[in-house]
Amino acid sequence: DSALKLVVGIVRENLDSEDLFGRFGGDEFLIASIDHDAEGARALAENIRRAVRERAQAGDPALSALSLSLGVALAGKTEGHDLSALFARADAALYEAKRAGRDRVVLDDPARAVPGNSHFPMRSLSATPDA
Repeated sequence: DSALKLVVGIVRENLDSEDLFGRFGGDEFLIASIDHDAEGARALAENIRRAVRERAQAGDPALSALSLSLGVALAGKTEGHDLSALFARADAALYEAKRAGRDRVVLDDPARAVPGNSHFPMRSLSATPDA
């Protein structure tokens, strides 16, 4: 509970009123922001990641190991606006961050293949697993 409160508090400090934030499951969250290009989105994610790490280390010793891995994907004319594809690309970037050692931000790379059979199974926004 303390870790979730810390993360949510920091996210709220960094988002604009038009941004959307929600918990996807367990320790995974989604942020939707319409005002950022690739570098702006990466900077926002880095600010959140860095603030969580710093405050967790400065706070309760039980939170000293808390860190964030973030996957960032953009919607746009070239990338498209399909929600499922956007989520899959962000998810692939997140798993890349986890595979690379965690506590990092990874921006979606269109050349990166979405992994099929990996240590981190891919999820879907759909209500049924086969949809």
